[in-house]
Amino acid sequence: MKKNIFFFSTLFLLCFPVFAQGETGFSVAKLCQMGLCVFGGPGDVERLGFILMNFLAGTIVFAAVLGFMIGGFYMVLSGGVEARVAKGKNILIASVSGLLLVFSSVLIVRLISALIYSAGT
Repeated sequence: MKKNIFFFSTLFLLCFPVFAQGETGFSVAKLCQMGLCVFGGPGDVERLGFILMNFLAGTIVFAAVLGFMIGGFYMVLSGGVEARVAKGKNILIASVSGLLLVFSSVLIVRLISALIYSAGT
């Protein structure tokens, strides 16, 4: 388990600068183009929260896809060894549960924010 955590954290730290420099990365100019450089207006903090939530959800979905691939490789390349098949199955189950957790949390946050905005208008 510690090796998996080390692997994914190292992968994230190595890939994060590439994500930050790409078109999907955050920069002050991009935030100003979206109208978020002047804080204090209505909805600015909420929009920034949604941007961060979407970024984190996308990162976790990317990690889950990697988990699917790694778990599948463990199962395919197990050679009939039950321990490797079980390890691959556990990785796949963890990836599915992570995806369910991310999708349900995004759904809950969006439902709550929609209820708050509809009650305020």
